Amino acid sequence: MLIRRIGLTLLCVLPGAVLPAQLAGEKPEDALANAPKAMSSIVAKDLERNARKLASMDFGGRLTATAGQIKAADYAKGLFEQYGLEPYGDVDENGKRLWTQSYKVKLNKVLATSGLFDDKGKHVTKYGAWFVKPNRRVVTPDDKKPDPTLVEGQLVFAGRGRKTEIGQLDLDGKIPVFVIHVRVPRRGSVYSEFQVGGQVQIAVMGMTKRASERGAKGAIFLMRKWDRYTLGYLNMVTRYPGKPSVSLGWGNSRNMMSLMAPRPSIPALLVGDADTTAVLKALAIKPDVAFGYHRADSDDAPDPCGTQSAGKYRFALATGTEKTHAVNVVALFRGSDPKLADEAVIYSCHMDHLGLAADGGAFFGADDNGSGTSTVLEIAQAYSKLSDEERPKRSIIFLVVSGEELGLWGSAYYTKHPSWPLAKTIADINMDMLGRSTSKVPSDSIALTPTNRHPSYNTLAREAAWLGQAFGLSMANGDKFYARSDHYNFATRGVPVIFFCDDEHPDYHMVTDTPDKLEYDKMTRVGRLAFLVGYRTANDATLPSRLGKRPSWFK
Repeated sequence: MLIRRIGLTLLCVLPGAVLPAQLAGEKPEDALANAPKAMSSIVAKDLERNARKLASMDFGGRLTATAGQIKAADYAKGLFEQYGLEPYGDVDENGKRLWTQSYKVKLNKVLATSGLFDDKGKHVTKYGAWFVKPNRRVVTPDDKKPDPTLVEGQLVFAGRGRKTEIGQLDLDGKIPVFVIHVRVPRRGSVYSEFQVGGQVQIAVMGMTKRASERGAKGAIFLMRKWDRYTLGYLNMVTRYPGKPSVSLGWGNSRNMMSLMAPRPSIPALLVGDADTTAVLKALAIKPDVAFGYHRADSDDAPDPCGTQSAGKYRFALATGTEKTHAVNVVALFRGSDPKLADEAVIYSCHMDHLGLAADGGAFFGADDNGSGTSTVLEIAQAYSKLSDEERPKRSIIFLVVSGEELGLWGSAYYTKHPSWPLAKTIADINMDMLGRSTSKVPSDSIALTPTNRHPSYNTLAREAAWLGQAFGLSMANGDKFYARSDHYNFATRGVPVIFFCDDEHPDYHMVTDTPDKLEYDKMTRVGRLAFLVGYRTANDATLPSRLGKRPSWFK
């Protein structure tokens, strides 16, 4: 889900609420009893299989336009094809429909030839994150004489980079090495935890400025151990091999995350764990000394500042760009009615996430949005199991998009280049983060927008709240998510929308968002609810309509 400060308020479905006239005489339990048996094919074990697959290291965090995201698209495409759906993406030069839509993106990469090397050309550091100025000259493998070397010389330990430590050092032709201490607070909100990583950004900015003034052309920063807060923050503001910065189009545009923080005046590499140990070994400094000397009160505490390596090292940064495409996957399940089949209900979700982490791991994105993608795939399977007599009157589109995390790119592209006319698209049911519970959205509820408190409250949302009772799900207020996921691009173009999601939990946009934490039974109930809302909408004689603000869900 696109990142932004949010909050939720739980709204209860009141017993005895007055139902709209179109539902008079029918109970939610009746609607559930009359649902197609195929709905029961949406089961926890299948949802878990899909989520574990998508949120595995094989998919590398599914960053937009990288190999992992393309692999996720292929996975969705393979299942849609298996279910007998029709491809409904772009049209190729031969007039044939493809499974995918493609849009232009540019990858700004740090190449694997970057890092710290010994005098034999062997990598000293294996992982890490680079702070790089956006306007730094690009060096690509195609250059006739690529020279990625920033500096070749001795390592010099510069402590915490304070004026008293760095003020007397001549860093011209040297590679300064700094240590960083991160204060990890007691658990707070998602955004307060992201600010822990912001401490690193501030420290790097200050130290590189002082290092540059002393003649440094680049710098290395050491963390004793990686923490999830710093990894989460670095993912937004740094680059490293396998984790490019992705820009929309092939021009000079930059993504939302690349605008979130300033860059230091000279390139800087931040490493942790085994890489930190390797750099300190090259300096012949013990980790306890490097990270602990400044705390000592005695005058005879070891002070390693100014210590230089015995040999010379090469510090290199090679960058490159790649013009490529990100893809959406579009599948069609045709309706049965000769007249109504040219109208469609869309189920949408985003398959992408944040990619690899600076420690060599990945942002698995199990909840965000392996959960929503898994659910849409399961709903597609349920539709494919319908008998001919049960086939809905209107058509169903399954839209699995990319670029959501970077600014809702994929859904924006689809709504600007719809393969099914928007004028004939009667609803979008979007799902993003469905698999976790919090105090604000407990296991017997799911967040929904627009609610009756929202000016765009509509009959789709009313239907979802009403049917939710049959699934043991009350609706929490998700209105602060209204502009934060892919349904929003449909809403701005006049298509009625609903959005199911959960709350932002402690693993949101963290490397700890793993599939073992998903609540697959809850996902099953949400998936069946979404199926039934869409199925009934596709058969309804009346189209979804806007209701505006109301005193309750059903008045």
